[in-house]
Amino acid sequence: MQVKELGHLVLYVRNLERSRGFYRDVLGWKE
Repeated sequence: MQVKELGHLVLYVRNLERSRGFYRDVLGWKE
């Protein structure tokens, strides 16, 4: 089964800017 859309996700991270860059630049996620 393939995910088409994700409505809400909660992530607990220590370094917000570093994590934001990883999810955006490496995984291609959008804010």
